[in-house]
Amino acid sequence: MNSERSDHEVIFQAKLGDLGINTSDPEHANPDRPEDWHWETSLFYHKTLMSALVTLSSLQADTRNAQMIILSTLHNISFNKGTNTESQGV
Repeated sequence: MNSERSDHEVIFQAKLGDLGINTSDPEHANPDRPEDWHWETSLFYHKTLMSALVTLSSLQADTRNAQMIILSTLHNISFNKGTNTESQGV
């Protein structure tokens, strides 16, 4: 099932491009340091409040940009389908 998910991720990546949000766990996490195992702790653990707020604001902006890209892509797909059916006389 993981290969199916990977195929879907590849398709979405090809259609949408890089959305700028990286929530994958660190590849080379130290097994002796649990705070390095997940992306959340690698971004926020032992950070000052201001640093955490800047990182969170950046994630929020990236999420809003990704939402706009996805909605724009979906709108273009649905608009193109509507145009194609009208031109075919369906």
